[in-house]
Amino acid sequence: RYPSGLQGVGDYIHKLGLKYALYTDAGTHTCSGAMPGTKGHEFEDMRMFAEWRCDYVKIDWCNSDGMDPTKAYTLLHEAQLSAGRQIVHSLCSWGVGKPWNWAAPIGHLWRTTGDICGPGRADYGNATKIAFFNQGLYKHAGLGYWNDPDMLIVGMTGLSEAQNRTVFSLWCMMASPLIAGNDVRT
Repeated sequence: RYPSGLQGVGDYIHKLGLKYALYTDAGTHTCSGAMPGTKGHEFEDMRMFAEWRCDYVKIDWCNSDGMDPTKAYTLLHEAQLSAGRQIVHSLCSWGVGKPWNWAAPIGHLWRTTGDICGPGRADYGNATKIAFFNQGLYKHAGLGYWNDPDMLIVGMTGLSEAQNRTVFSLWCMMASPLIAGNDVRT
């Protein structure tokens, strides 16, 4: 699919002045089940991400039955350090194991709840529930590490201008990552 490999894709993205992000899973397979996860291959996968000059990696929590999130994500952190490239680790256990209590030394951001919505379907009600859940977690965030209530749904179909502004304001007040979940071209 990529004649110059994923390193070439990363180089192209960097030339545009953007950061290069990849996705994996701490379990045996990704959430779709179509691709292998990193379990059992943590060191080789983190080494490859470093060689491809990845800047950010989301590490999901699907197909992780019987695994301990603290141990699994700690091992991935150790593997990343061993690879020798600073990579932002986005830990996505959907709040399993209360990552806000332990993730700061090993990750940069951690999901605090389940997904905010299905693909392309803004859910304002769920966004407000997530914001209320996260209001007490502010003390666990700091410089270089954040609670992650999931992507922004701002700009997705189905939200009014007032709802878009409200969601954006709430995410800013939570000092959460402002990761766009919409089609940025529109």
